[in-house]
Amino acid sequence: MAEAATAWTHTFPRNDLASARLAFESGVAPRLDVRGATLGAGLARCSFPDPAPRVGLVRDELSIDYHGFFRWFFLGRYPPGLVEINDAIPWSVAVEGGVAKASMDLRTVQLQRFEVGGGAAKVELRLGTPRGIVPVRVSGGAARFVVTRPPGVAARLRVSGGAAHVELDEQSLGAVGGGLTLTSRGWDEKGDGFDIKIGGGAARVEVRPEGSA
Repeated sequence: MAEAATAWTHTFPRNDLASARLAFESGVAPRLDVRGATLGAGLARCSFPDPAPRVGLVRDELSIDYHGFFRWFFLGRYPPGLVEINDAIPWSVAVEGGVAKASMDLRTVQLQRFEVGGGAAKVELRLGTPRGIVPVRVSGGAARFVVTRPPGVAARLRVSGGAAHVELDEQSLGAVGGGLTLTSRGWDEKGDGFDIKIGGGAARVEVRPEGSA
């Protein structure tokens, strides 16, 4: 099936914001494409096919509401919307209602926090260089969650509820029970790195350096 043409595009102004939050507020997001971009005076640029979710900016929060899109989760026919966020400022990203499939390229973004509530079917998250310890959270379980980060950046991976397959760099484990914790070389809670926690169990979790196989 051919993908639908873009039906809605809008650029939101930055309005001198020093930081911002991107929130997918409710409903299961069918497919997401989020990336950092050079937008100048723009805070974010959003493009969605028909039907488009509700999108709004209140103070420093850009909210996207997928309420009522539940059927698209099963039909698999909804093409991805594109959300570009201004990478000149720090961002927090929250997907509060769960997500079917997401590709998030945040390599140029100073990420403050990333979280998915309600579970995730397939998420690919590409991260840049952190400042301090940046929390990455998935609650409600994950079918496949893949995180790439710059080489040499430390990470800690914690999985509760068990997992079928877990990888952190050269560490690879098959079926494991709850309470698993893995750390990369150089992990220091007082340093810079990503603290990744998967709640509710997972099928496959991979955390690896950018460029690795």
